[in-house]
Amino acid sequence: RTVQTGEDVAGHYNELDEIYREIWGEHVHHGLWRTGKESVAEATNALSDFVGEQLDLTPDDSIVYIGCGYGATAERLSERKHLHVTGFTLSEEQARIANQRTGALDFHVRDWLANGLPTAAYDAAYAIESTEHIADKPGLFREAARVLRPGARFVVCAWLSEDNPSKRRVRHRRSGSIHRRAGTQGRDQQVRAQRQIRHGSQARLARLGGLLVAQHTLDRYSGRGSDGEAPPVPDEPGD
Repeated sequence: RTVQTGEDVAGHYNELDEIYREIWGEHVHHGLWRTGKESVAEATNALSDFVGEQLDLTPDDSIVYIGCGYGATAERLSERKHLHVTGFTLSEEQARIANQRTGALDFHVRDWLANGLPTAAYDAAYAIESTEHIADKPGLFREAARVLRPGARFVVCAWLSEDNPSKRRVRHRRSGSIHRRAGTQGRDQQVRAQRQIRHGSQARLARLGGLLVAQHTLDRYSGRGSDGEAPPVPDEPGD
């Protein structure tokens, strides 16, 4: 398997910028459906809000957003919790849109592994579906541990592999992938995230990077259906 480079990721999101904005809207991430009846906008906002809750933020905190996309989650958290957010993306097109947003926001076109941030200067950090694009996972976590103050939280939402998944999860995963493949005309295959690692491996790498790990699995964290609605997630005995 060819190792994905930062140039690959930047080129993909720059080239398909209009498609992403048309199909995905403000957020370049999936959603959290608590009931299964939410719209895509409600679910994506719900995931952003859930991340904010897990970060345990207080007003005037300075936080870091790794893989900020178009900056929608950064703006939402900044407005609702009165924060300063520093975001990083490899895409100039994403940064162009993000920099049009209002609030205490700074966005940089820069590799997270060479972020240039001071040590122990930030109150929290988060990444939503962006760590999959970073091949050097130990470096990812080392940099997070370096820039965060002691006791600060780093929240990651990521696609991870799982041994022996239930039938419901397999069906849900397939349903959620339809929209992405159709919307980008197969180009996702060229910039597909690095081979998905297992939950345990992610936690081990985070610990090696100097972080304490608390895991939280979202069963209804999911992709979008082909019709733009949340894929069904029926409960089944034994799941």
